[in-house]
Parts: sequence; structure tokens; C-alpha cells
Amino acid sequence: MRPWTICWGNHEMKASPSTTWHQRLLAWASWPRIFALALIVVGFNRWMLPHIAPLGLAYLPDTHLYYTPETLWQWLAAYSPAERARALWGHLTFDLAYPLLYGALLLLLLAKSWGPRFKPWLARLPLAMILCDYGENFALAALFTHWPGHNTSLAWLACGLTLAKWLLFGGILTAIGIALFQQYLSYKANL
Repeated sequence: MRPWTICWGNHEMKASPSTTWHQRLLAWASWPRIFALALIVVGFNRWMLPHIAPLGLAYLPDTHLYYTPETLWQWLAAYSPAERARALWGHLTFDLAYPLLYGALLLLLLAKSWGPRFKPWLARLPLAMILCDYGENFALAALFTHWPGHNTSLAWLACGLTLAKWLLFGGILTAIGIALFQQYLSYKANL
């Protein structure tokens, strides 16, 4: 097999078939791919939101950093049966593909921003965020399905998974910011 080349600034590394997955990820993370995936994420987001948020973002738990079961009950009470069915359908269809898209985008941004310093544990952050989002979706779907029943344990699970998802998102953005700041300092030192 022919090896390929991973380039990052002045660094170049030859890759072989035995190259690790994170080295292959580095080779695959390019600005054109990141830009294209960002456009897909934004487009999917604009197309998907009306399907899972018939009452708007104010009543969509996914978009809030934190909420309590009491707040969740108020939001669910605002939905009509038809809107609740639509939101349930959206959570179990569109909102299962969306975490994969934004997770891939964040993974590529992490890989590109860290470059050869990329550590495999960084890839676990978007994966954990995707899993939290899936758990949140299934918990919310169960709550939508069993409304007007009040399963407080399930509501707290949805609340906790939403908070964990957003904290992981903040951690990923912080990691990207740190990498970009380090690159800037390195650039300034080489002037």
C-alpha cells in the first residue's frame, strides 16, 4: 500500500497502513471538509428545528443549559397533543442524525486545531457529548410519550444529560481555543 502524508505547518509525517486512527483523523481533518460539514450542520439545524420545536426554542429543552423537572413540566404542558407527537417524532428521527453531524464537526475542529499534538483522549469529548445527546433525546421522548404522567427520575435524567452535553460542548470549545491560542503564541515567537 502506498503511504499518505500528514502535513501540519512545518511538520510532515508519513503514514502507513498501520497508522493509528487519530493520525488518520489528522490526515482527514482539512479546512474544506470542516467548512463543508459546518454548512451541512447549519443547514440541517435550520431544517430540523421546526420539526422538533413546534413551539419555538423557548420550549425545547435541548437548547437550554439547565432546567428542572418543574420547568420541563411547564414546557410539556404548553404542547398540544399534535405538537407533542411532532416533537416526539423529531426527537426520534432528525435529532438522532444531528448529534453525529455536529459531533463529527467538533472532532474535526479538535483534530485540526491541535494538529500533531492531538491526543486520542480529546476524541472522547465529542463522543461523550453525542452519547449525552442521545440519552437526553430518549429520556425526552419517553416523557413526551407518557405525558401527562410525571416521571421525576426520568426528568432529572434528561436535565442532567442536557447539562452534561452543554458542559462537554464548552470543554470542547475551550480545548479548541487553547490549541488556537498556543498556535498564535508559537507563530508570534517565530516572527
